[in-house]
This record gives sequence, C-alpha cells and structure tokens, in this order.
Amino acid sequence: MAKRPSRRVRKSLTKYVRDQIKLPANWTPAQVRVDKQGNVKVKLNPAKLGSGGRFAKCVKSVEARGGAYDPNAVCAVAGMRKYGKKRMQKMAQKGRRRTR
Repeated sequence: MAKRPSRRVRKSLTKYVRDQIKLPANWTPAQVRVDKQGNVKVKLNPAKLGSGGRFAKCVKSVEARGGAYDPNAVCAVAGMRKYGKKRMQKMAQKGRRRTR
C-alpha cells in the first residue's frame, strides 16, 4: 500500500485543485507541483524496471514522433545502451515468459 502524500502537499492540493483534476482514491507515489497559474501537476513515477511499461511508453513516443521503420528496434537499442546487452536480454526473457 502506497503511503499518503505529506500534509503540505495535501494542503496545497485542497487549496489549488478544487475540481481541476480527479486524484486517485489510493495514493500512489507521485511528484506534485503547483505552477505559477495555480494549476496542479501530478507526475506518477515510472513503471518498475522489467515490467514492460517503460518499454511500451518508449515505443509509443517513437511512433508518435514518426520516421522510424521499427519503433521496437529503436527502443531496444536505447535500452541496450542504457542497461547493457546482458540485462536487456534478461528483461526480454521475463517479458516473453509473461506473455505465454
């Protein structure tokens, strides 16, 4: 169970949010920022490594940008640069096991 945000964050949310955004019933770890106009921005932490959520997000952004023949390959190369060949292979292996 994720813990609730600090009292300061909750106070700023009630002060600025009102009905702007719908916050989740169960709080998740998030970064909450209030900009100069008084808009509240909630940025959720990225998915856990190895879950496939980060890879899917990368593929979606590459597709939206356009110009790539194979967005999956672009993200795989980026992941190999970041994590190394051995670690990427382990994560891919876990992903293949999960889809069976």
